[in-house]
Amino acid sequence: VASCQPFIVNPSVLGDRYLYLSPLYTGGSLELVGNVGENNSTYFYKGRTSGDELILTYDDMYGGSVHGTLKTKQYLYSIEFVDVGLLHVFKTIKTSSLGFTRGLSPEMSSPKDSSSLQLELRQNNNIKIVTVFIKFYYTQKFHEDTENTNGFIDKVIAELNKDLIKDEIPVRVRGLCSERADIEAEEMPVTEALLVYGGFRLYLTWTM
Repeated sequence: VASCQPFIVNPSVLGDRYLYLSPLYTGGSLELVGNVGENNSTYFYKGRTSGDELILTYDDMYGGSVHGTLKTKQYLYSIEFVDVGLLHVFKTIKTSSLGFTRGLSPEMSSPKDSSSLQLELRQNNNIKIVTVFIKFYYTQKFHEDTENTNGFIDKVIAELNKDLIKDEIPVRVRGLCSERADIEAEEMPVTEALLVYGGFRLYLTWTM
């Protein structure tokens, strides 16, 4: 983590056409592309000039917490909930320091427009969209370092679904449940991790 700065989130601006994260992010305004799939609590923004991409998820059941991931060519920014009162942290992470990652790759394909994100390919009636239910496992360290575990997992699901929609893969991901694993991160193989970042590893198993 290159830096970690506290800031206050105003959830009422979620869904606005333009979003500004200055002075923490200096890439200019971010324009709303749309919700991710049918989840009205997830928001996909794209930089008007930079092309940077932002995913935000909102959990009104947990003190109005917001989680997000902002991807640029050089950095990965993570927005994480800290405590009630809308206090969050804005973490800056150099992508070169991430090592092996899956699901948070900084390489992005060209985003589709908002209509394709929202319609999820249903304009073609011959395409059947399969829903995959995932059980998430996480370590004790992840549990200790994450105030809202479910909010963070919702962010990961939104990232996965965004990439599935953009690549026109007729699969959507939903969370089944989550469970703390009785094993330390150092004992878990990196090559089987969904997400390796910030000192912890996030694993999953899935059924269809």
